[in-house]
Amino acid sequence: MGWLIRLIQIFSLVFTIIMMMRYNVLLTLIILGLIAVSFLTINIIAKKQAEVSENIFSIRGEINQFLIESIQSISLIKPLRKEKYFKDKFKTLIDNKKFKEDKRYSFLLGLYVSMTALLIMILPLVSVGVDAVLASKGKMTVGSILSIYALTGQLQEPVRVLADSFNQERTAMALSNRLKEKVVVENQL
Repeated sequence: MGWLIRLIQIFSLVFTIIMMMRYNVLLTLIILGLIAVSFLTINIIAKKQAEVSENIFSIRGEINQFLIESIQSISLIKPLRKEKYFKDKFKTLIDNKKFKEDKRYSFLLGLYVSMTALLIMILPLVSVGVDAVLASKGKMTVGSILSIYALTGQLQEPVRVLADSFNQERTAMALSNRLKEKVVVENQL
């Protein structure tokens, strides 16, 4: 994602935080703490997803290379009756490498979705709970509670978009580095 989208999301995040601070500074700081923990967790998960994604691309390349070599050498495989060897090697590539990485990626994706759900659903409810306690002590009005609830819901989008943009940039850079390695190797041949 481009710098403009990041700038807009950062502006949106800062503006929303300023609006929330008008209502209650303590509550805003609590929510910001929860958002910081969520953002860091999402960022760590996204970084691991990028690494696993790079591994999956590498394994796919290895599988494709194996298939191409097998097809090109079919005239040797058939007369030597080595079909089982190539079948077993292909099965090992799929079962022992690709499947394991796909499972890891799925697990990380589930964690990512869970953290996003935390931001979307649980964070506004936490803010309403804290608001209710403050309202019972006479420190907030019902209008303030509704405003904080609405603003808390608005915080999830910039946090999610920023974490996604960093993840996409990381993945693109990893793939770019991998392609550079391939181009250098091919140019040396």
